[in-house]
Amino acid sequence: MKILFLTNEWGGHPGGLRRYIVQVITALRTRGHSSAIAYAHRLEDQASHHVAGLTEYLVPGLDEYARGESMQTLQKLQQALAAESPDLIFFHYIRNAQAVRYLAQDYPVLGMMHAYEAICLRDSKRFYFSTKICPHRLGWRCLLHGHFVRTPARGERFPRYISLAKARDFLQTCAEHTRLIVPSQFMQQAFVANGFPEERIFKLPHFTAVPAMEVEKSYPREKKLLFLGRLTDRYKGIEYLLHALKKTASGVHLQVVGSGTYLARAKRVTAQLGLQDRVQFMGWAPPDQVGNYYEKSMALVVPSLWAEPFGLVGIEAMAHGTPVIAFGVGGMTEWIRDGVNGFEIPWLDTDAMAMAIDTLAADPDLVKQYGIAGRKLVEEEFCEELYMERLLEIFDRVMVAR
Repeated sequence: MKILFLTNEWGGHPGGLRRYIVQVITALRTRGHSSAIAYAHRLEDQASHHVAGLTEYLVPGLDEYARGESMQTLQKLQQALAAESPDLIFFHYIRNAQAVRYLAQDYPVLGMMHAYEAICLRDSKRFYFSTKICPHRLGWRCLLHGHFVRTPARGERFPRYISLAKARDFLQTCAEHTRLIVPSQFMQQAFVANGFPEERIFKLPHFTAVPAMEVEKSYPREKKLLFLGRLTDRYKGIEYLLHALKKTASGVHLQVVGSGTYLARAKRVTAQLGLQDRVQFMGWAPPDQVGNYYEKSMALVVPSLWAEPFGLVGIEAMAHGTPVIAFGVGGMTEWIRDGVNGFEIPWLDTDAMAMAIDTLAADPDLVKQYGIAGRKLVEEEFCEELYMERLLEIFDRVMVAR
């Protein structure tokens, strides 16, 4: 079959969403299927180098809420469809309701929700001025909490203002004309709570590559923790991890791998807590180097303050035989097994997090036990082979149901 992928951005560093698309297109190709991609914005670097021979189409406006003003978008889409004649449309992080309705006239349309973009003006189900997770449906409360104000678009100086009416139109369009994939039960429940028909949602947890390594030879591990993620705001929870580290009695060290505008704040808190000798800020690491950090760490800590849709970093660590300590929030409960592959910590409880860290630091055999269990879980439930088998089944069901 031929699949036309739609997405907001293409090019640049193939991380996050773009890395997922590259992995799936590559996996589809090895199984005899072909793909093309249409995107709204081209970033500077050439991500197409990672997928040789992939046909690409620039379709401005795919990522903009629109109801009747996207003629250029539809014309560009028409050209791509005429050239490709796809069997299925598979979209990621687009918002153009008119484009979705246009596609659904003649093609089966499947969307994947990597965050809460269809049911939240902020995409994240979190408030601006507190750590609380927003429990509300898409509606007037979004305006009261100021969620219609967004950060400036790439290359722009001034904030954006998101239309609630257009956001609702996009959600309704998806509910009537598409099927959706979400990576966790938490997300599935959130979409159903917003009126999306449950029978039109497929839950499909993410996958990760299982590295060829002799896991047992990677133990014992150093008394070293790992935080890995973007440091663009407080919601990755780095401050909570630092406060938990301060409470530990085991002298464990922490490596922080990631960069962003919040890095300066994290360094200031580290200094205020007197942790300069126990925390190393390693900066951003390319994907081919991340495995080294996993394999040398006693545990990965995921102290997220928001309801992570899934938390891919967790299963990546487990694939390298690394236990995980994570707040039990959002989709992370799909893969964390408390007392099996790590510790599920009550949300925001730094005392419990410190206790979990000390427990692992005091017991190298437990680190090995949890690490091997995590690796086995990935091989059995979160590997590429199983994911692609389930994804192709969903493709078939969507095409038959149209």
